[in-house]
Amino acid sequence: MLDVKLYLSAAGEDVADTAFVDAHDYPFITFLDSAEGIGSDFRRDLIQHDLTVERYSADGEPNAKLLELLEKLDPGYSSDKQWLATESCFMEIFDLSFKERR
Repeated sequence: MLDVKLYLSAAGEDVADTAFVDAHDYPFITFLDSAEGIGSDFRRDLIQHDLTVERYSADGEPNAKLLELLEKLDPGYSSDKQWLATESCFMEIFDLSFKERR
């Protein structure tokens, strides 16, 4: 199965599954991966991933390598960028859905 943390680490920023447990400098990436085996009753040949990736940065500039990695998983991914006033940073949210063969 795809190691999402390792895959996203290729973007060159710190990555955590769900959240960092300590204060962290910008930029960084967190993700939530919901994975479910799909197929016939006796043979689950595919894994359906619903992946949410959040990128936090001080300047809001995109990470081109991250965008390239996400595009490879799901060319139709959706994204949204927000300013978090309480944190004084930008948050980009990416929603992806893709299948992986076991």
